Amino acid sequence: MKKSKMLLVVMSMAMGLAACGSVFAGAAETEAAAAGYSVDEPVTLKVLFCQGPTEAGLEDQIDEAVQAVYPNISCDYEIITWEDLPGKLQQYMQSGMPDIVVAKSQDANNFAEYNIWADLSDTSYIHNVFDSALWGVTIDDKILGMPYIGSYGGVYYNKTIFSDLGLEVPKTYDDLEKVCETLKENDITPFATHYLDGWFHGWELAIAGGGELMSASETWGDEFHDGKVTTSDEAFQNALKAMDMIHKYTFDDCYSVEQSTCDARFVKGEAAMAFDMSGVAATYMELDPDLDFGLFPFPTSKGDGCLNMEPNATFFKSASTENDEACDAFLSVIASPEFAGQWSQYVGEASLIKDADSFQTPAQPDIDAYSEQGLTRDQNMITNQLPYNEFWDPTSSDFTEYINGNITLDEVTKRAQERADVCGTSK
Repeated sequence: MKKSKMLLVVMSMAMGLAACGSVFAGAAETEAAAAGYSVDEPVTLKVLFCQGPTEAGLEDQIDEAVQAVYPNISCDYEIITWEDLPGKLQQYMQSGMPDIVVAKSQDANNFAEYNIWADLSDTSYIHNVFDSALWGVTIDDKILGMPYIGSYGGVYYNKTIFSDLGLEVPKTYDDLEKVCETLKENDITPFATHYLDGWFHGWELAIAGGGELMSASETWGDEFHDGKVTTSDEAFQNALKAMDMIHKYTFDDCYSVEQSTCDARFVKGEAAMAFDMSGVAATYMELDPDLDFGLFPFPTSKGDGCLNMEPNATFFKSASTENDEACDAFLSVIASPEFAGQWSQYVGEASLIKDADSFQTPAQPDIDAYSEQGLTRDQNMITNQLPYNEFWDPTSSDFTEYINGNITLDEVTKRAQERADVCGTSK
């Protein structure tokens, strides 16, 4: 997500802070939820925090909440980007791990082989997390992290445009094509998107294409590694078809516009749909508080699409920490519904903690409905088997070459097949 968009969210949250004081008020409620650990002596926890723009300043709020309950705990933060995490952890594995790491849930699997994460299975606070969010951090029956904030990915759509044109939410590729053709006939571009951000092109391919593959088999990546399926098979070809459809029905300048332009086009009604993550909803609301928008899964050939759920901020405890009790005390405060709800309001995304007051958008009823129907999918199901950096990102680059007429779709297929050895959960 681009900083220009994030700035809008941070500014709106900051105005809220100025109006009502600290957003993390309510220490009494947090204390009641987090009591149970004993920290009698002063201790400083080393916290490695992979922080995005909307999370700027959260370390101060964490300190306020933790010290209200456990005054002997202080924190020494190192703020980095998620992209810097692999290099940092390699250094720390040699010199001594931080007590707490805030990263993404996929990092449970990414670093499981190094045995650096403590097992949280027997802690009381892990039960505050929605069970559905624990899938991606559970390795060999051990819960290696505490998922905290979830980003739901799918197709945002302008409900007013859909209603005015008598359009229904599409479930299959054929349905989607009919919707797109009707929109074009009414001089509305179907999709707003922004491929100037190369990573976003890869994300769309991973989620639209990965959803199609998981529809065919939830172990497609493992089967691909073992040679049981190939990229020439119908499932993968359908995955490419999904991406091709987005390109067919978006703006001609999609490779040269930033996300802020893309968002504005959707909010103004120049485009009726935007395939994105839930963090974008706060920007839509900032640009037009009256915009009525919903969210649906990107369709599949079978009509069984799921909303993508990526657990973003996830807390890990070092397996080698010498401050075990203090770490658990710290995490118990973080896991309290009161604090989790306030964090959710601050960053503008959904909390994965039970009973937390999650940030609300017009699309939240859709998220709730698909969740109740079991139509959400943890992104880790896709990327644990088909890793983003080694598979989706280069395949996305190849697909761009195809769109630009430099290579054929057969060549995209062939190159993707050559990446089978980097795929699979047991590679």
